[in-house]
Amino acid sequence: MMALVSFDQTKRASSINDHYSQDDRLIEKVLELREIQNLIVNEEKHPDSLRSNIDVMIIQKPSPKNPYYYFKAGYNKPDIFLTMYQFRLNSRFIHQKRFENVIYILIDSTEKFIPLSTWRKNKSTK
Repeated sequence: MMALVSFDQTKRASSINDHYSQDDRLIEKVLELREIQNLIVNEEKHPDSLRSNIDVMIIQKPSPKNPYYYFKAGYNKPDIFLTMYQFRLNSRFIHQKRFENVIYILIDSTEKFIPLSTWRKNKSTK
């Protein structure tokens, strides 16, 4: 199952309340990751005519055989979605306060998911 939810970047932080679904709240948590915030900041530097929305998609929800949520984050242009990051989250940990400690990121070169915290450490040492 695929779900695409966009949040107007100017209304993001205050927009999530009790009327939003669990999926919306998870997407908001992904949007709050520093990697996604950096995409938003960089995108805001472009002139309006070149600007894209930074969005997060849930591309798969947990099932009895697979306990993970899978997300894609990237640039949502009128004719294409450009994926910048892919994440995985075990549904058991959706209520963790330290979200960045329980979410995994896909490493394209190995096609494996590793903890985001490990990826950040490896990236900062290069």
